[in-house]
Amino acid sequence: MADLRIAFIGDSQGEALFPRLEKRLGQALTLLGIPHKLSVVFSRAQRGWAERNYQVDNTLPQQLADAAPNVVVIELGGNNSTKNTATYLASVRWMLDAARASGAGKIIWLGPAAATKEPFKANKEWTRNTQAATLTAEDDVAWVDMFPFTATGQGADGVHFITSHYDKWATQLAKALAPLLREIPDSRRVAR
Repeated sequence: MADLRIAFIGDSQGEALFPRLEKRLGQALTLLGIPHKLSVVFSRAQRGWAERNYQVDNTLPQQLADAAPNVVVIELGGNNSTKNTATYLASVRWMLDAARASGAGKIIWLGPAAATKEPFKANKEWTRNTQAATLTAEDDVAWVDMFPFTATGQGADGVHFITSHYDKWATQLAKALAPLLREIPDSRRVAR
């Protein structure tokens, strides 16, 4: 039986998505015939935050270490406004280091959701492309492109989604993530 201890880290999209995803992920695992015990041991979604904000705040590494997840799901990139690759990737690497130091055996990074209005659309496209080029090369990271899940359904701001689309997004995403959770290495790297 898979004992899934999940930590969710994100921005305002995560605030709406994570509770829905938790419920649907258990259902998707069951449909795939994967015996599991799923618990969310940590969830933090900060409105308006990007990777850099978590880095500056610097409380995440200890929070993750205390929670001891074996799966870390990061939903970030939607609020990134820098187009300096080195600066952005330094913050991405910091997030990955925090997740790895927690002992998680699997890191799943959900790329930014699509936007329909500028400057958000261009920022998210740049961030998506940068994440795809970098995170897909990481052996212990599963990067999931959110654009196919979020091409439609945005509300008036062109960034956030109507409630029914968050439900649809969570359902589709849970089906995509469930196979990634079939086997979770429990690599506690942190001395307790």
